[in-house]
Amino acid sequence: MPASASNGPDRAKTPANESEKQNFADHRSQVIWEFIASEEKYIQCLKILHEVYIQPLQAKANKGSDKLNKADASLLFSNVEAIYQFHCLMLPALKTCPEGNVAAVLQKYADYLKMYTKYVSEYQTAMATMSRLSKNPAFIKFIKKQSEQPAAEGLDITSYMIMPVQRVPRYLLLLRELQKYTPSSHAHFPSIEAAMSKISKIASHINEQTRSAENAMALVEIQNQIHGLPEELKQLFQPHRKLLRHGLLTLLKQENTTTSKATLNYHTPFMIVLFNDLVLYTTSGEKFECRGWIPLPGCMLNRDTSTSDHENTLELIKPKDPSFRVQRSLRLQCPSEEEANKWAQSFKEAIEMANEMGKQDAKRKMRSAASISWTHKG
Repeated sequence: MPASASNGPDRAKTPANESEKQNFADHRSQVIWEFIASEEKYIQCLKILHEVYIQPLQAKANKGSDKLNKADASLLFSNVEAIYQFHCLMLPALKTCPEGNVAAVLQKYADYLKMYTKYVSEYQTAMATMSRLSKNPAFIKFIKKQSEQPAAEGLDITSYMIMPVQRVPRYLLLLRELQKYTPSSHAHFPSIEAAMSKISKIASHINEQTRSAENAMALVEIQNQIHGLPEELKQLFQPHRKLLRHGLLTLLKQENTTTSKATLNYHTPFMIVLFNDLVLYTTSGEKFECRGWIPLPGCMLNRDTSTSDHENTLELIKPKDPSFRVQRSLRLQCPSEEEANKWAQSFKEAIEMANEMGKQDAKRKMRSAASISWTHKG
């Protein structure tokens, strides 16, 4: 169970003298100002999302446009409009609260923050919908046009869609900062404790969902940036898939992993993208072109340090199996021993996760087959 807010490491000590007391007061005023300023900026961003993206897209959907239909509009935006209306209601209370007691306002409205659980839990579906719609040229053209409007302030639609996912944890950070400069004898202290207690419970659930949401956004971004993905990876975004690590490594050698007829330039940097079920590599120039990939279930990892030529080298080997009757391998060189250690650990963890997912998938298939067999017997 989480520790009580009053016992946390950020609880303020009692000011020792008038100078320290004034210092605490100044810090509290700064945090309160930041609280209100960040709320105003957040509402402005929600307004931009609403006016620049949601309203025009919903208008298109209502007209039966080829850019978006009503079902997809609902999947994309969840309850973000209700969230926007709520914050427009709470902001005046924050700005006019007696003696700047913003914690008391948050305590009062904390239960309304539960509406975020719906948005955050549906965010992954929204990103999957965005990934699917990215294959619609009319949709992409319209979104790009909207993002180029001055009102969009240089941010695309996904940059605005992630903001509600991050909002409730932000309140908790601000409350902790406020608590650091509020001694227990202060009149606002009970409100801070109560607000932290309420919001911590909501945030703990949202934080877990946030990690999934941020991973979903990363997958969509990677899918949009990489060109020439093979048919098996066209839909790179998958609910089970997690991005673990990516970076530039030198490709020394590969065996049966290529997805392109283009000539590979060995001993040059390639972008390596590691997921919990596969690894792929792309060119590292202005445009990321997929050049090959290996599924991770059943893979082995070797570290070859026998000669200076093989220093900081990792070799990933995928033995032949019924689905692919030749061995596949990838030999990579890391820029340092430290990086080699990090990549080796990430590869080992990814292979373990991939193998475990494979076992679970096999069990599901066996249960499904048994169920079908039993049905036929009946």
